[in-house]
Amino acid sequence: MGNSQSAPATGVKKKVVQSGASKYGPYRSNMDPSTGQTTWSSPMANQPDFQAESDLRKWLLNFVSVCDKSDETIVREPGSLAGSQFIINNCTNCNFWLLDYTSTITIDKCEDCRFFVGPCESSLFIRDSKNCSAVIAVGQLRLRDCYNMDFLLYSQTEPVIEKSSKVRFGCFRSSYFNLSKQMECAGLNPWQNRWFNVHDFTPGSGKNWSPMHISVTAKDMLKEMPEQVSAAVSWSSYDSPAGTMKSKDCAIPYTHGENIVTKPFSNKHLFVFVYPSETANDSAHNVMDTLLSSASPIQLVRTKSFLLEPAMAKRFCGAGALAGQMQKILMGNSIGLHFYGDVDPALMPLSSVFTGTDVVVFDNVDEGKQHLDMFFDEFKISEST
Repeated sequence: MGNSQSAPATGVKKKVVQSGASKYGPYRSNMDPSTGQTTWSSPMANQPDFQAESDLRKWLLNFVSVCDKSDETIVREPGSLAGSQFIINNCTNCNFWLLDYTSTITIDKCEDCRFFVGPCESSLFIRDSKNCSAVIAVGQLRLRDCYNMDFLLYSQTEPVIEKSSKVRFGCFRSSYFNLSKQMECAGLNPWQNRWFNVHDFTPGSGKNWSPMHISVTAKDMLKEMPEQVSAAVSWSSYDSPAGTMKSKDCAIPYTHGENIVTKPFSNKHLFVFVYPSETANDSAHNVMDTLLSSASPIQLVRTKSFLLEPAMAKRFCGAGALAGQMQKILMGNSIGLHFYGDVDPALMPLSSVFTGTDVVVFDNVDEGKQHLDMFFDEFKISEST
């Protein structure tokens, strides 16, 4: 099956993701041609219109800043932020539900708080906080001077911790209607989750973070969902254990991460490569559902998606299953999936489903290891990918 015939390249265009961030969030200016007067309005019915831009700035600053709160629940519904920044400061025992995409978020001096944060295009910076739990999807997570923090995390780049301890990380696990679209607006690739590649800038202080047990759910972290939140959007997998949801029902694939990556390579490891195409995302989800629903115990270790540079593609396609496919690989973002478990019994179903498609399954152990090492470990990608 590693030599399955691949359909020829179909001229797939590279997908360019433009930032959806806006300094005024959902607000747009409208000029009355008869009077020349400009007004500012939002598509959200519960947000006011403004005649003056200065009034909009004052109102929006208050809307995207939450300071000095205790024992409160703060909700921002889908469409209400639309790429604006968000600031949280000096809050205690509060629940935050940011159900929209943002540009950047800063959280300072918070204690005993719980956060659900929808896609954040750039960085979420948490400083001087302790005893907090968060389910978040971000371009990058940065912690400084934090203690006893729990995260179910999607991070497109390496999470960074500094002068922090007793930090626990697990893979993002929850989904709601329109989360996938918000990820796209924020320029976040769901197949590029590096939640377990934590970089600790605290030298000589030992292990300051640890992986969270896979049984922990979003509900365990954030407790009961407020009625205002459950009414705002349709949810799935809020309290579902890992691996119990169909892949397509989850905006972000659940991966097990570092503990399995470090296991010695053997025929229990399987590398699956998906060529760039308009259907690559669906193909990757179908591979996941086929393998993870089999009777064999199999786990998804990690995923990666990026555009290979010409030198990478030439080396990657040097021989074996990908020989002669360099031009096709250069058409856009490829997707790689690394599985671990009793994969042999599942290879036959994979063969019957994916032979002749844009999916290559490396059933040869040596060839699979060679390509897996190149794709995941040797080929470095831009932090902005």
